[in-house]
Amino acid sequence: MFCCVLSFPLRVLVFTISLSHASWADLPAKWTPRIIASPGGGCFFKMIPDIGKREGGKNFSPCQPAGVAYTLTENGSFRELWRVSGWYTYQGYISDDGRYFIRFGLWASDRDKQTDLAVAFYDGGKLLRQYQVRQLIRNKQALEESTSHYQWLPEVQTEPNGIRKGRFRLVLIDKGVCEFDLTTGKLVKRGVDPGAKSARDYYSGLRKAGKL
Repeated sequence: MFCCVLSFPLRVLVFTISLSHASWADLPAKWTPRIIASPGGGCFFKMIPDIGKREGGKNFSPCQPAGVAYTLTENGSFRELWRVSGWYTYQGYISDDGRYFIRFGLWASDRDKQTDLAVAFYDGGKLLRQYQVRQLIRNKQALEESTSHYQWLPEVQTEPNGIRKGRFRLVLIDKGVCEFDLTTGKLVKRGVDPGAKSARDYYSGLRKAGKL
């Protein structure tokens, strides 16, 4: 049983798959406001992009991107838990109690050294730990490059990434699985997901099966 996983929510990257070429043309996704809900639905994180201030048709100092975590009270109102600023994410995960948050990095473009942010862990809006792609990926040959960036997440995997029993599970494009302690952000376990497939492998299989 496979689960389709998007490297960025709704995958608004524009790309063209080619079996005879190792890269595809693409563009970064536009920063837009978004809501990230907890698994149980009682808390959520509101992400607001850096939209800039405009007055009289002129651009003024840009606003900082910001995020706010809320819990839903018994009467249906929203109560703020914590807030952050200075960064934006397309994809994140918030715990059911609203305390812990995991954000994914943005456009991974350092194809030589893979120093781009992979994931960062927060407790009440305070950074616990963060990991670069190079610290998590073991088989760098599995990374798939495009004309402007590279992919380090798979297109499909056996189980989705997410928070379970005090841990955060993350699957990588090289089929590696990383499990982190949610309360500390520490990497506590590694494994393998044989069902994980990169975008190239996944769409190549569909094409060979006549489904694409």
